[in-house]
Amino acid sequence: MNNKYLLLLVFPLFFSLQACNYSTQKNSSGNDQDSTAVDKAGLTFIKNVDEASQAEIKAATVAEMTSKNPRVANFAHKLIKDYTDSQQKLQDIKAKASITTASEISAADKKMIDSISKFSGSQFDQAFMKSVVDKSGQIDVLFVNASQDKSRIISGYARKIMPALQIQLDSARKIAASLK
Repeated sequence: MNNKYLLLLVFPLFFSLQACNYSTQKNSSGNDQDSTAVDKAGLTFIKNVDEASQAEIKAATVAEMTSKNPRVANFAHKLIKDYTDSQQKLQDIKAKASITTASEISAADKKMIDSISKFSGSQFDQAFMKSVVDKSGQIDVLFVNASQDKSRIISGYARKIMPALQIQLDSARKIAASLK
């Protein structure tokens, strides 16, 4: 009789442990929906970063072709590389999260690029570097906020990119200060 009671107790315990094990395997595989889920705040972050990155690439491309200052031209080249790499990582996130929206450079950023394009020589360099400092500061705030996002895919991306953004902002400030 005791064996029957023992079996009745052990049998449900066995199945509940199996269920827990299945749940743990599912969550540790990285394939659960939570790892790629993006909420409204995450979508806004992606849109804003996508637009800002495109604007920085466009402005840096103009600077790389226009600036006669090797330090500014080299910095612009590095910006293009960094933002292109960041954009590729962002596109990967969009693909994983099944986000199909495309972003364009904002009207304000187009206006800024057009206005700095009218300058030449040291005036261009100063205007470009000021725009980089201003935009990088805005982008930095986006990433700091996103690093606390509920979505692991967004917060992980933000934390991964933030150190490079901080280095970029520090370099831009130093170059801008040297041009005055």
